[in-house]
Amino acid sequence: QDNGLPADTFTCERHELSLAELPPGSYEVRVGVYNWQTGERLTGVLIDTGEQGDLLSVGTFALESDG
Repeated sequence: QDNGLPADTFTCERHELSLAELPPGSYEVRVGVYNWQTGERLTGVLIDTGEQGDLLSVGTFALESDG
């Protein structure tokens, strides 16, 4: 999903993604932020671990098969 950042310094936004088309398996959710004017990826920091990078893991989940 590609959304612009709000003007507030600190804010949280909720975005729902459809998982209907994904096959069963384990998945990782990663977040990246970039400057829309230049395409430059910006470095972020995970506060709880100190990990830095331009694409950071924010969680995992698993989808079970229906059968």
